Amino acid sequence: WRVFQNYGAVPLAWGVGIAWREATKYLASASGIVLSPWRNEHDVILAWKYNWLKRKHIRPFAELFPHLSHTQLETAMQAAERLGAPVVQLWQRQQRDVDKQPKNIVNLDRRTLIEVLKIWFSRHSSDGLAYALEWLFQACPGQPERWRVSDQAQVHAFWKKAYSAWIEPPLPVSTSMVLTEHADGWLVEVNDETDGMRCFPRAYKQAGYLKVSHVPMVNPANGKQRLLPSMTEIMFHNLLVRADISVLRCWASQIMQKRSNGTMILQEFLQQGCPGPDSGWDAGGRMETNTRCFSASYLSQFFSKHWPDFTQSLAKKTQSLAELDKLFDRGAVSTAKLDTKLHRETTTFKHSYYQASLSLLFRIGLSFVKIPGLLQVQPYMQLMIAFDIRQLITAVKARLGMKSTARSKLEEHQERINSCKACVATGQAFCDRSRVAKAMFKPGYDRELDKCVDKTLEQKQRCNQFSREDIEVADDGAGAVFAQETCPCYDSATGELISPEWITTESHCDEMPFPGEEEDLRRATKRTDWARGFHVQTASAHQNWKMLLDNKLDYSGPKGCSVGYRCCGAFVQGMEIL
Repeated sequence: WRVFQNYGAVPLAWGVGIAWREATKYLASASGIVLSPWRNEHDVILAWKYNWLKRKHIRPFAELFPHLSHTQLETAMQAAERLGAPVVQLWQRQQRDVDKQPKNIVNLDRRTLIEVLKIWFSRHSSDGLAYALEWLFQACPGQPERWRVSDQAQVHAFWKKAYSAWIEPPLPVSTSMVLTEHADGWLVEVNDETDGMRCFPRAYKQAGYLKVSHVPMVNPANGKQRLLPSMTEIMFHNLLVRADISVLRCWASQIMQKRSNGTMILQEFLQQGCPGPDSGWDAGGRMETNTRCFSASYLSQFFSKHWPDFTQSLAKKTQSLAELDKLFDRGAVSTAKLDTKLHRETTTFKHSYYQASLSLLFRIGLSFVKIPGLLQVQPYMQLMIAFDIRQLITAVKARLGMKSTARSKLEEHQERINSCKACVATGQAFCDRSRVAKAMFKPGYDRELDKCVDKTLEQKQRCNQFSREDIEVADDGAGAVFAQETCPCYDSATGELISPEWITTESHCDEMPFPGEEEDLRRATKRTDWARGFHVQTASAHQNWKMLLDNKLDYSGPKGCSVGYRCCGAFVQGMEIL
């Protein structure tokens, strides 16, 4: 047979094939079972959703009290007393409660605790001071220790206690600094009070990226070494300023023991009326204890508790009650509206945002099987890949020139960063109030509020409180509480508390918030970078990226393995996972 096939005597194929179509037709006619052919589908889906909403934030006066500054609360108490509210009587009644008296450390202001501890420090001789400090620090947490940056991984400083607040560049290996630990686990540097905060998360300590490196102190009397950093009066003041409030209270309680003279120091300080840079209020000498001795939270609790008593006592005096509400008027330039009938302020915010996604759909449909009266099966396989392109569109939008100017939003933002760097390079400080101004002031009053100021404690307080003297506007009818200070301030979209930023380093200038929704995306990316172990990427790796995102529609390379093929790790409970 093979020979016949080779010489063509017998055909190689007889042409008796059965087509799939004919077979399925026959199967359907013979048994009723229907089979369909295979199919495939390819789709590109672009989805776009636009949302427009109007938000109204309502804040009763009682919600403002916990966030008012010490000065604002004293002003409110003084004005309420002047209008006829029984402030002094209620205050004196509260002072009879043992738990509410100044002898309870919890009730005292942070500044009061700092001044008492400084007086205690100054009354020790140089020989006995080391022993006193060792006794003080061993009894409480938050002991100041000198730490050193190890060479195991990059260590970044954070300008606030948030995982999105890390700043470039990383600290050099073997950098030494004195840190104190807060109750939340963050390590805060003991630096000058006029400088910005610099802190480090607990993970650096747990992973060994920061290691204790004490400089021993030698006692000339017995030659013993104590592992404490040398403590000068200025450094002790900076330590008190940076220490956690719970640690301050522990130290203050410790010096109140019999073996120390802290109780006498506190009594003398209270009798003097807790002298300080602020004038305070003594209600014409009728207050048993000066209000400035107590913390702002203590005053706010008193005001919140007795606010109904104040309003009820002035209910029959319609004009006085209206003036009491007027204390919390933010003025004509503010976006917040005063509602005297319901004793609250309201803020209306109009916001629009969009969502965009690109999806690629691949579907293969297998043969449908249909048995009439029994079942029908429609099997298929599908692969869908979806991309969130909102971030891409937002990034392009931020780099397009605006109608009013050829510059993009990012270029204008970079100019602010450059101004900030030029400011701090001269030894001054930069007060960033742009975001707060846009949220709290009407258009026209939110411009040119970024200022380069002297790096002093007074200017720092003016920046943090957003002094209204810097607005340069005539009397706009603001009440006594907000006549000098703008904050507490709230984000117009979320209603969350926000505040100006005090910037003293060039690396912090690079972290100035971008005015817009792009800032939220940037912060989210920084949080993700931290969670995924961004520290394994070296600065030299950035130079090898083929696409670098700039202010003018350049592109950025993806984060991933650095040179040497060591991939990004992640932090799990403070440990790096590779």
